[in-house]
Amino acid sequence: MITGKQLCFNLMLWGAVFAMTPPESAGVQNRGERSMGIFQPLRLGVGHDFELTTHPGLFFIMPNLTVQKYHGKTGGWMLASRIYVAYPTLLLRTIQKNGIGGIIAPDPDIQKIPQLLYWRGEIRIGRELPRALVTLKSGVALGFGGTKLDERLWIDYPMVFHRMGVLFNGWGLNIGADFRYHLNPKMDILLDVDLFSLPGSAYSGFIEHKTILTWYGWNKLQLCGGYKLSHGEYPYGSQWYLVPLIDLTWQWQ
Repeated sequence: MITGKQLCFNLMLWGAVFAMTPPESAGVQNRGERSMGIFQPLRLGVGHDFELTTHPGLFFIMPNLTVQKYHGKTGGWMLASRIYVAYPTLLLRTIQKNGIGGIIAPDPDIQKIPQLLYWRGEIRIGRELPRALVTLKSGVALGFGGTKLDERLWIDYPMVFHRMGVLFNGWGLNIGADFRYHLNPKMDILLDVDLFSLPGSAYSGFIEHKTILTWYGWNKLQLCGGYKLSHGEYPYGSQWYLVPLIDLTWQWQ
């Protein structure tokens, strides 16, 4: 049976994962357009082909911001660049304690979480097809301040492990593809696959896949449901991990 501590930990880390994996499209929202979910981050169109994304629920313990720039179309493909920056030190220090909310033990032999910075840059291209949108992406992530961290501080939690691993390894790579298909005027399906690597690390290969159905049955609200599947090599061995996904998103101007 899941404990209250585990539930809080899972919700907090899920929020961090969603904050670090913004929506898949190469396009951006128009000026003044906004959308936000319970778990998914806030997206804000600011004009001049720019979009800002942040997870407000985590911002005060993990400041985070994504800036996406749409560069137009070339040969029918939309081109966008994206930069994501996060400061995870406060979040990690919050869970480095004994008692409720403590995930990383404050062992006197383990150093205090230092000042850390996570940066990821991506190039995305997208193509609109009849009733569908295909998006391809490739990026590099850099971690600053963590390459001399004690590995006992590394949280061996699926989908968190390789993202945090960038801080220990210094850098990482990712490639992926997304396919969104409009089933009918009120429903579409999203399928994606993402590959992550920590070059030179003992834990170098990770894969994530999700399938999500979105129902547009209300004027400004959308209901999303599906699953996320991941596989990776962890300190305790190779593992597949499957979790259900459900969210309610709100769009407004």
